[in-house]
Amino acid sequence: MFEFLQSISDFFQTGIYTFFQDAATYLITTLLIWWIKAKIMGLEFAWGVAQGILQGFQVSQKISAAFSMLPAEVLGTVNFFRFPEAVNLILAGGATRWVIKFIPGL
Repeated sequence: MFEFLQSISDFFQTGIYTFFQDAATYLITTLLIWWIKAKIMGLEFAWGVAQGILQGFQVSQKISAAFSMLPAEVLGTVNFFRFPEAVNLILAGGATRWVIKFIPGL
């Protein structure tokens, strides 16, 4: 009987601390994983909206048309350094950043 009472006393003296520590660790870990997954879903949504905006305004086609008006030797150099792709990526990033401003908490 004394061992039983001693184990209860030990639980309230030291075991309860480890119980709440483990519970808090589990709760915080679960909430952080949920928060990170929510952020990723929000970013995927913002990326999709930005892509829709860029496709709606036909930005890629306009950039290609503008670069095709360059002289041949300049166009070869520009294409060698993949400048049209870089401009598309920068515009897509800017559009995504603009959409992210409208999503609270992201």
